[in-house]
Amino acid sequence: MDGDSAPLAAIHAATQAAGAVLLVDDAHGVGVVGDEGRGSCAAQAVRPELLVVTFGKAFGVSGAAVLCDEAMADYLLQFAPSSDLQHRDAARPGGGVERCPGDHS
Repeated sequence: MDGDSAPLAAIHAATQAAGAVLLVDDAHGVGVVGDEGRGSCAAQAVRPELLVVTFGKAFGVSGAAVLCDEAMADYLLQFAPSSDLQHRDAARPGGGVERCPGDHS
């Protein structure tokens, strides 16, 4: 890690022009980059369709959150289970999922 950051605004513009969605995994940004550690997207004023924030880097615990709109949340709950692990400690599909409606910018 040398402090480089992706040009998220340009990437987001390109995804929108192509009719695609932008997914940003901000594992190294959330908790560290931007005002109050809000992450790379907030620092660059970009609101991707999917924002993955992991808790293992800056927060030092396990887990993650996917921030998205209601339609994407419905899709993920139906078609993307939270874990394929068979270990007894693995979360059951959707087991750690909680909807947090509203604007969380």
